[in-house]
Amino acid sequence: MGDCRFCDDGRFEITVCGWDYVGGEILESIRYAELAEHHLPVAGGMLDQAAWFVDLLATYRGEVARIEAEELEKIRRQSRSRRR
Repeated sequence: MGDCRFCDDGRFEITVCGWDYVGGEILESIRYAELAEHHLPVAGGMLDQAAWFVDLLATYRGEVARIEAEELEKIRRQSRSRRR
């Protein structure tokens, strides 16, 4: 990953609204994943879902968890630095 001229170890910083980078199909898929957190879009549970949707939901949940963990770590670091 370190050889990519566009990113740093698979990541890059977005300095404008992230939605400017997201197209219609991706945005629609993210909205489906958000809705699935409360109720699956088709009755019958996970076994009735298309494979792409199950993959999308797993990726979405993983990214949400990663972002939440990063935010929590940032809060912890700030708290530690205030104690010093």
